[in-house]
Amino acid sequence: MDQRSNLIWTFLIILAVAVVIWEVYNTYTIASRVSYYRQQAERTILGTDEQLSQTVNQLETTLAERHASLVALDQDPLNLGEVIRSRKLLDRLGFREMQEDDEMRLSCTVVGADGNSAILKFGGRSHVVDVGDVVNGYKITEITEQEMTLKRGGDVLVLRNQKASLAWEEEQIPQVPASESTPPISGGGSGNF
Repeated sequence: MDQRSNLIWTFLIILAVAVVIWEVYNTYTIASRVSYYRQQAERTILGTDEQLSQTVNQLETTLAERHASLVALDQDPLNLGEVIRSRKLLDRLGFREMQEDDEMRLSCTVVGADGNSAILKFGGRSHVVDVGDVVNGYKITEITEQEMTLKRGGDVLVLRNQKASLAWEEEQIPQVPASESTPPISGGGSGNF
């Protein structure tokens, strides 16, 4: 029985030594992998990823191209003559854009805290202009709510906004009280066209 128990103890000791050797080997392998990955992480510094760098460069190039590109249209998108083809209808509505191609006309003004702008109809196109811009040799010197002042040499041209000038003139006309000799005004419309 002694020999049998010695054999079992010997076998168990050899098995324990083998397990310890196996665990030491696995621990060494895992420690080497961890060390390798740590070194890789330390070497990879932000901004050195090639694929990310290429993607960022491509996006910056695309953005720069979009900012640099100018849209040039053959036709003015604000010209109602391109949308409505009937000259009689345009004349009846008061749009004389097709006949006024050579005249400068102030379509509207935008007055704001960051500056004044205007839309000027000239040469069959609508131009968005600011103070200091030059149109047909005229330099824009002032933009107010109702008008725009242009200068060329000694010539001064004042363009009034047609809708604003009508409203402004109505404000300037003194209101005369209706008398008995004046017939009352009646109608079914609201007066807004």
